[in-house]
Amino acid sequence: LPTGVVPTWGWNQLFVHDRLQQWWVPTTGGLFQFPPLRSLDDFSRARPINVYTMQNGLSGNEPFRLFEDSRGDIWIACFVPALEVVTRWERRTASFHRYSEAEGLRPFTSVVVFCEDAAGSVWMGLRDGGLVRRRPEAAYGEPGFGNGRFSAALDPVELAGTTTNSKIHARRVFEAAGYPE
Repeated sequence: LPTGVVPTWGWNQLFVHDRLQQWWVPTTGGLFQFPPLRSLDDFSRARPINVYTMQNGLSGNEPFRLFEDSRGDIWIACFVPALEVVTRWERRTASFHRYSEAEGLRPFTSVVVFCEDAAGSVWMGLRDGGLVRRRPEAAYGEPGFGNGRFSAALDPVELAGTTTNSKIHARRVFEAAGYPE
């Protein structure tokens, strides 16, 4: 990494080693996408394929959580609350989609955990205790979801006793997505 740039802090869902064996590394200088590496030692010599920041697609310059879904898209959350809560890098087009209140997400919160269910819906647990689901069919504008806007695919889910304790909250996200304890 360049001098002065370090991986961002966090735990779980921090780095992604994707289906093409590329590495996605969240840093204080943006999101670095590295080519396949033979070993972790190769990071000291590797040059990133791309460096993504707010100038070229991210909703913030310090990503906090990363997740690769079954389509190979990379979901990116920044911890600093903003109007645009989450960003998705779409593998098919190599483009970014930033989601905000206009698409049905509450502003000024952060995604603290991602999970995908068997149907391909991506579930997101929010720092303030909320839980949203994004169905895959709405992403591609398939029939039954109006104009295919993201908001048509977000379902607020009421959870009794929702908490901001990250371990309990993550367990509830996984339970909602149909994963056993």
